[in-house]
Amino acid sequence: SSDVCSSDLGAGAEIEQDEDVLDTWFSSALWPFSTLGWPQKTPELEKYYPTAVLITAFDIIFFWVARMIFSGIHHMGLPPFKDVYIHALVRDEQGQKMSKTKGNVVDPLVMIEKSGVDAFRYTLTALAAPGRDVLWNPARAEGYVKFQNKMWQAFRFAMMHLDHYDPAAPRTLSAYDHWILARFGAAVARVREALDSYKFNEAASEIYAFTWDELCDWYLELSKGTLYAEGDDAETAAARQGARHVLRTVFDGLARLVHPIMPFLSEELWQRLPGTEGTVMLAAYPKAADYPEDARALDEVAHLQAAIVAVRRIRADMDLKARQPLRMRGAEVTVLQAHARALGDLAGIEAVEQGGREGACATAVVRGQELYLPLEGVIDLDAERTRLDKQIAKTSKDVKGLSRRLNPGFKAKAPAHVVEEFEAKLASAQERLASLESARAQLG
Repeated sequence: SSDVCSSDLGAGAEIEQDEDVLDTWFSSALWPFSTLGWPQKTPELEKYYPTAVLITAFDIIFFWVARMIFSGIHHMGLPPFKDVYIHALVRDEQGQKMSKTKGNVVDPLVMIEKSGVDAFRYTLTALAAPGRDVLWNPARAEGYVKFQNKMWQAFRFAMMHLDHYDPAAPRTLSAYDHWILARFGAAVARVREALDSYKFNEAASEIYAFTWDELCDWYLELSKGTLYAEGDDAETAAARQGARHVLRTVFDGLARLVHPIMPFLSEELWQRLPGTEGTVMLAAYPKAADYPEDARALDEVAHLQAAIVAVRRIRADMDLKARQPLRMRGAEVTVLQAHARALGDLAGIEAVEQGGREGACATAVVRGQELYLPLEGVIDLDAERTRLDKQIAKTSKDVKGLSRRLNPGFKAKAPAHVVEEFEAKLASAQERLASLESARAQLG
C-alpha cells in the first residue's frame, strides 16, 4: 500500500506507479492478441488469431489459460485457441516438484551435454503420457541414446549401398521390400493419429518400435541376401536396385517422420540422402498413402518371421549354437522354401525339406503346422536329455518355492510392487519350465 511505501521511504515521500509495469497475471490474459498488434487491426492479428493449440502444465490453468480465454472472448469475440494440451510436470525421482530451494532441479544443459539434444528430447517425449507426471531419472535417457545410435548405424549401412543407387535403373522389389514399405505406411498412420490426438508419447513409441524392431532387426537383415548377392545379370542387378530404392525411400520417410522429436539427427540424415532438396524442416510430413499396402507380402514375411523365431527359441532351449546347421522338415513348406536364403542367414537352416518326423526331432508349431528339426548327429541326445532333466528339476524347484512364497498372507501384507515382482518371477519360471518340458518330450 501507499502508506507502507511512504513509511519506508520517509514521511512526505511522493511515489507514482511505473507506467511500463503490467501485472504478470493480467499481462498473460492479453498475450494471445497483444503480441500481434492489438488494439490495432494488424495483418498479423488477422492471420494468427485465433491460434490452434496452447500447451501448458496443469498448475497454471486458472492463472493463465482461463484468463486468456475470457479476455480473448471479451476483446476479440473469439477464444484465443481451439485446443489446450495439458502436459505433465517433470518431477524428481521421489515425485517432488523441482525447486532450486530443494536442490532437486535437473539442468537441461547438463543433460544435453551428457546425452545430446535429440536423445534428451526423445526421452521427455516418450515419457509424456497423458494424465501422469514424469518422474525424472537421468538414466532414462541412456536408452534413447542407444536408439539414436541404432538409427545412425542403420543409416550408415544404407548409405554403403546408396552410393550405387540410380533412380532411373530397372528395379524389382522382393517380398521383403514390399513388406517394409507396407509396415512403414502402417507406422506412419499410427504416428499421425497419435500426433493428431496429442499423444506424443505414443508417436515416439511407434517410431521407436518400427525403427528398432522392424527396420533394423528384420528388414536390414533380410535385405542383405539381395544387396550382397553375387552376379551381374539383369535379374540380380534389378533386385539390388530395388533394395536400394526401398532403403532410400524408407530413410527419406523416417527422417521426416522423426523430425519433430529428433530435429538434428533427422536433418543430418536428410542432407546425406541422395535426391533430397533443401531442409527436412520444409519437407512434407509423410502420409500412409505414400507407402502401398501388400497383404500377400505381409502374410508371407509374417510366416517366415514366425519360423525364424521358433527355430531361435529351440536353439535357446536346447543350448544349440546360433550357427549350428539344422534341417527343417514339414508337410507344407513351399512358402518357407522360397525363403531358404533368409532361413539360412537368420536361423541357420541349411535345408528346407518336405516330409514328416524322422527320429529324434525338435518340433515347432508355426501357423498351426508342425515343423521338425532333426537332431540325430546334431547333438549328443543322451547328454541333452541329462542336461534338460537337471534344468527341469531346478526350474520346478523355483516354481514351487515362488508359489509357496505367494501365499494369501504374503499378498495381503506385502507392498503391491513387491507382490507384482514375485508374480512376474513366477510367471517367467513357469514359462521356462513349460519350454524345457516341451524340449525334453521331443527327445523321447
